[in-house]
Amino acid sequence: MSNYTPTPIVPNWAGEFSSYQQWVNKGKSWLASPDHRRAVCIDDKGRRVTCGADFMLARDEDAFPVRFFWDCEPQASTLGPSPDEKLVAALQEILTLSSPAIMQAAARAGLAAAGVEVK
Repeated sequence: MSNYTPTPIVPNWAGEFSSYQQWVNKGKSWLASPDHRRAVCIDDKGRRVTCGADFMLARDEDAFPVRFFWDCEPQASTLGPSPDEKLVAALQEILTLSSPAIMQAAARAGLAAAGVEVK
């Protein structure tokens, strides 16, 4: 089995129902998609809402608004460089400031194989 990590995604929110009554009045028209895709509805507690009973549960448990979307996009990275990227950058900085003997020792230690450019 591979060690694959999917890209985090975020919904492209299309709208929301502020109340159960608004869903009753507007749901059919607001959730209609020109290309016949089904909307994904999520209540305020993070639960998927797929049928009338789910909307009633959201009403009874004060879980409105219920937001909806049709598609997602990749999440923008707000965390900055990963720890590995920070380590590689720090090592590259050290190596550019170091003597030729240290750079040769680093190359022998295998840093070049880890993606660190040894000059």
